[in-house]
Amino acid sequence: MSTLVVVKKNGYATIACDSLSTDGSTTVCPENKVNNHKFFKHGDSYVGLVGWNNFNNILENILKDKSVELEFSDRSKIFNSLLKIHQKMKDEYFIETREDDEQPVESSQIDGLIISPNGIYEFDSYRAVDEYSKYWALGSGRRYALGALHCAYGTTKTSEEIAIAAVKASCTFDDGSALPVLFETIKLKNV
Repeated sequence: MSTLVVVKKNGYATIACDSLSTDGSTTVCPENKVNNHKFFKHGDSYVGLVGWNNFNNILENILKDKSVELEFSDRSKIFNSLLKIHQKMKDEYFIETREDDEQPVESSQIDGLIISPNGIYEFDSYRAVDEYSKYWALGSGRRYALGALHCAYGTTKTSEEIAIAAVKASCTFDDGSALPVLFETIKLKNV
């Protein structure tokens, strides 16, 4: 449940998400929940997650831990940081690393998107990292968001406007996503 998007355009990168939280079958309205964000600032990057809400608490705690050196500036550094996060989640947060009998490696149980001054990235629960040249989306509203991103990207809209429109489109059609949209925009290097 959720919609998380990243957009890179004209020297800027934006990360945006919906604000819906649930507790079982109960919807927790965004106006009543203070910590309804799905991405976190670390250095000059933003890291966003989709999935179980408790992983937001875990990631937020790990990102604040100064004893763990994490960097999200390129694919290699993101991968190495994900390895450190995975080990810490296993050792200190007791995550279940098994998803099924045929998985190739232990699962971190988190999928996410990152914006940094060097670009936009996706990572999955097995710590694979991909870099995108324009945009990407994750979560239950992903298909709606990707369609909106595809339609809006070729227009004169900014990365911020495109990301917000994509999350709004997702919130219109996906019952796992709801307004308001939360977002952050950063300036890219070497553009």
